[in-house]
Amino acid sequence: MSPRTRCTLALSLTILACTAADSPGLAMTTGSPASSETTDTPPVDVPTDPTTTSGSTSSTSTTDDPISSTSTGDATTEEPPLCGNAVVDPGEGCDLGWENNSDLGYCKADCTLATCGDGDLWVGVESCDEGPGGNLGEYAGCMPDCSLANFCGDGLLHPSEACDAGEANGTGQHEEGFVACSATCNLDAYRVFISSTELTGKLGGLTGADLHCQNLARAVGWTEWTRVRAWLSDGSSAAKDRVAGSKPEWPLALVNGKRVANSLADLITSGPGYGIDLDELGEPWIKAQVWTNTAVTGEPFDSPQHCAGWISESLSSVAWVGLNAVPKLPEADWEDWSDNHWWTSYMTKTCDKPRHLYCFEI
Repeated sequence: MSPRTRCTLALSLTILACTAADSPGLAMTTGSPASSETTDTPPVDVPTDPTTTSGSTSSTSTTDDPISSTSTGDATTEEPPLCGNAVVDPGEGCDLGWENNSDLGYCKADCTLATCGDGDLWVGVESCDEGPGGNLGEYAGCMPDCSLANFCGDGLLHPSEACDAGEANGTGQHEEGFVACSATCNLDAYRVFISSTELTGKLGGLTGADLHCQNLARAVGWTEWTRVRAWLSDGSSAAKDRVAGSKPEWPLALVNGKRVANSLADLITSGPGYGIDLDELGEPWIKAQVWTNTAVTGEPFDSPQHCAGWISESLSSVAWVGLNAVPKLPEADWEDWSDNHWWTSYMTKTCDKPRHLYCFEI
């Protein structure tokens, strides 16, 4: 076979092989016809898109409504609870619907149940609610059960109040023989009391006596306890000047609001009625001796009878004392006490024995 013939035959066989490879149903034969072998190419499975219809040549995808629940395999994701749909969903304490849920009622706007201490006022059930950390029962505050604590105007006397006449506060109204209560629960008067404790004539001077009165007032809750002075004179300072307040027209009253005198001038002229017979605690005293060294005029006695300026408790030192009150009967005894102003100038006593003080608010 000539070279040209061999080249022509090889090229023909190459073309035939390429044609068989490109045609899936075409068998390629090699060798002689008696020994030829046929090899079929197996069919290839093509997946079918479940969203396409039979005979369709294109695929179509479907997108679910974003509001609807979605599924992934066997798991289903539910919609979150909706507070206000009038259905108590998991995680909600209540749900009356968005029109009825309210922070002022038992079912709050966030579908939780109202509780005392949550800081929201449950109208008709709670009187107050100061929230977490509040409701401590402090004055003018809220109790742990969300009821009101003591406050000015409730008609109940609190230690920090001088008085509380309820709705009559600030109106000027008062019982006969008493004084009015202000809108801020203070007496429209200067308060006076006899000290609940007794001391010898060694008071620490006039300053020490004042401090003793102030400490008693502070101990019972007076907010302005520094405005308290002892009704006491030494050799130069007069009691009437020491207790003169900025409102000379104001009456004087016991701690329970009972009127003692219409003014300081009236006290000096007429005396303290039936006496300064209540201490700072409101406890009564009768026939109690009180250090004064003060004459009926409110001035010091001429003689130096003031326990050496109220620094001595010597048996040899003396001072004038008053008698705070006496029984109203027999009447003659009470009249002697009243007419002679024994409340401030009764007699002299030695400085070694403990006695009371009169304490005046100014």
